[in-house]
Amino acid sequence: MLCSAAIKFPDGFDYRVIEVNARLSCSSALVSKATRSSLAYTAAKIALGHTLPELLNAVTANFEPSLHYIVTKIPRCGLSKFQNIHRDIRSAMKAIYAASGLAFEESIEKAIRQVDPQYLGIQGAKFDDLEYTPAILPTVVGWPLDRPFSMKIHEISGIDKWFLYKLENIIEMYKKLQAVGSLSD
Repeated sequence: MLCSAAIKFPDGFDYRVIEVNARLSCSSALVSKATRSSLAYTAAKIALGHTLPELLNAVTANFEPSLHYIVTKIPRCGLSKFQNIHRDIRSAMKAIYAASGLAFEESIEKAIRQVDPQYLGIQGAKFDDLEYTPAILPTVVGWPLDRPFSMKIHEISGIDKWFLYKLENIIEMYKKLQAVGSLSD
């Protein structure tokens, strides 16, 4: 059976299953896109008694689902059209932008650029120029990561350290690229 599951990892390896839906959803379609496999084909084969390792992707010849993609989803609330509206994160949003990559760092950078082309990624915005919206939260969080107090963000926000370390990887690469300069130099 194909299902969509929402899982919360409050702290460490202790987790809670928030919901499980035995249906196809937008998230299922995203998984299909990320893994380069057909949901209908996979569901039909499983219904006929096949196991996942028996199902080969016609393009890659790997068993399905492909497990080496990371997908990052970022909400876009489209609040710029409305005046006098609260900009906090809420359960309702206008759209979800998603990007896949072979590493979290790649997929989050792609997803941020999809939300708004003015954002070049984690490092691409000046902190003073940002107007807070949920969609640019990773950019705001990424800004202080090149300062000594970066992991203090975990204590203040509760954002898991794994994500902060991944954002810090992006900042470190950005610094290395800045040090190199341009290819024409």
